[in-house]
Amino acid sequence: MMLAEIAAIFNSMKRADINTNLGCVMEEIKRSIYSVNQQYEEESRTHLKYNFNKLGWKFRDLSQDNDIDGELEIFDSIDERLDKQTSGKFIKVQIKSTKECNAIDGLITFSCPVKFLHFCDVCDIPVLLVLYDYHSKEAYWVWVQHCIYNKLDIDNTNWRNNKESVAIKFCVNDVVSYQDGTFETRLNDIAHNGTNEISQMRKYATFQRYYTLIAEDDVSTPLAKRITAKILIETAFASSRDAMKILIPKINQELMHSDHTNSKGWFSSDKPCDVIAMFFYNDIKQTQHGLPFCRTQWIDEELENKPINLVPDEFVGAIAVKWESMHEMFSDLIPNNLLPKGQYLKLAELIYNKFLNMLININREFEYYKNQQIDFITLKKNINYYKPELDEYYDKFSERGYPPYECTELDRVLLDIISAIHDLGIYSIESERDEKSETWLINNSIERALKQLPFYEYERKKIR
Repeated sequence: MMLAEIAAIFNSMKRADINTNLGCVMEEIKRSIYSVNQQYEEESRTHLKYNFNKLGWKFRDLSQDNDIDGELEIFDSIDERLDKQTSGKFIKVQIKSTKECNAIDGLITFSCPVKFLHFCDVCDIPVLLVLYDYHSKEAYWVWVQHCIYNKLDIDNTNWRNNKESVAIKFCVNDVVSYQDGTFETRLNDIAHNGTNEISQMRKYATFQRYYTLIAEDDVSTPLAKRITAKILIETAFASSRDAMKILIPKINQELMHSDHTNSKGWFSSDKPCDVIAMFFYNDIKQTQHGLPFCRTQWIDEELENKPINLVPDEFVGAIAVKWESMHEMFSDLIPNNLLPKGQYLKLAELIYNKFLNMLININREFEYYKNQQIDFITLKKNINYYKPELDEYYDKFSERGYPPYECTELDRVLLDIISAIHDLGIYSIESERDEKSETWLINNSIERALKQLPFYEYERKKIR
């Protein structure tokens, strides 16, 4: 066989393979699908928008949100004209579609996701739930907060403990229709008076049902009153970012004005906080060593010396919010990185002795300065001598892994000690503070560390 013939056969085989492979690829490509459910969802939105528009009200889609589909803005008539002006009043709207609504005694029962009800339970703005029957092309509505406080809390007192859904009822007479004068009147009233009615209907601050304050620590500095808090959130509630964005400012406000008994004495207990950092968990096991699913930071805008800002995903008012997508992996990561007790105690003793030795030396230099044996520049130079070693062992301890459970309190005390001593390395760097302020901060860090030493010895003796 001639070389040219062989080449021709080879090329034809390649083309056949290419065509075959291309056909396989084309078969694997899936075209975009507009499902029946998606069509019905769009139909329900169109139905609502049409009726609201006929009333001269605006409905805005909020499809990116977890729990709310849209927001209705109420517009008032201007005299006898057809034009309308905004009332500045809003109602949140959630839409659900169903194949067919079966009414019994004039009531339609709907299995409502409990996560959505949790959101409404803490929301101060009226929320409307609309159920669209795409068989009859009719939509029914219920004011959710009114249903919660006047129906569920009376007839089903334990509904908040449900895991998946709760049955609520729609009245067949409560239809979404611009031709129904009652519908327009009632929604107008809900929009204008709903917020006040919600506060009256609630027996107490319902948001307090959904969280537990696990720990609250005073981490104030002489320059700012600061606290950190670990907060455990009910699991179903934690899955809703919309609900969390309502809950976060409420908890932040409570912490701002709470009596912080662990205050170091720099500020009165009734002084509002300048900085609040909150760490939210949805699993009690995560609160010890895990990653929170959400972190927040609030800083008083009038505070002169602001701490390093949290890099947020978004702001809720003036509160920076960071959503941690990797927190679930810590369920396996924590036990896999838990140090054996013997290994942890060996590391703790090494770090403690290193930092204690540096504290003794730095304190001696500070005594020389107070006795005017050395000047301020020499003091800072001598402290700065220890900075590389301070950084080295601080980093080493930071990468230690997780302490065993019985060493948790010892670990916390040790971290307080080395953090106070490590701060001395920061004060030895050039800064804009004057000598008096700088020496006050150095003295304060030394005293903070010295006060913690007996607690370390006490916690160490508790561990066998």
